[in-house]
Amino acid sequence: ILVGALARPVWKTTDDKIATVAIVDVSDSVSDKQLEAARKYVADLYAAKRDDDSVYVVTFAERPLVAPMKEGKPVIERHQGKGLGTNIQSAVQLAYGLFPDDALPRMVILSDGNQTEGDLLVEAYRAQDPDYRSATRDVARLVDELVAQGVDGLVIDLRGNGGGSLTEA
Repeated sequence: ILVGALARPVWKTTDDKIATVAIVDVSDSVSDKQLEAARKYVADLYAAKRDDDSVYVVTFAERPLVAPMKEGKPVIERHQGKGLGTNIQSAVQLAYGLFPDDALPRMVILSDGNQTEGDLLVEAYRAQDPDYRSATRDVARLVDELVAQGVDGLVIDLRGNGGGSLTEA
């Protein structure tokens, strides 16, 4: 045992699963041509992923939404009646909660860059902090734990909730 300890054995594992979240700007400031180019990029991203990789899509304008899936492909459409604003920061915050723990997280932002709300730069600095707390990530982790325990449904009562980040909510 002493010889083994002096040799400093190391157990190495590799994990090359990648989770990519494509964040797509669908606000009114994005032209139809730009939106079509974003759809093509996301389709190429899905086509290039390996079997154990995962790809998610968040669309955003005033508020972010996880893109619904249809026939195994994300539906990337404008947010009808809610496309005047652009809040990239809230879209990034939503994306945090989509990353599984067992994959390398990657984020791709497809936008014209016209921010009207939120601050992407502030969010980028926060993301660098390993101790950064995100309600989105915390709730996603807790819900995953409940699902693993076999919980069929969940009711979250927010009456009387006096705080928190509205963009993360």
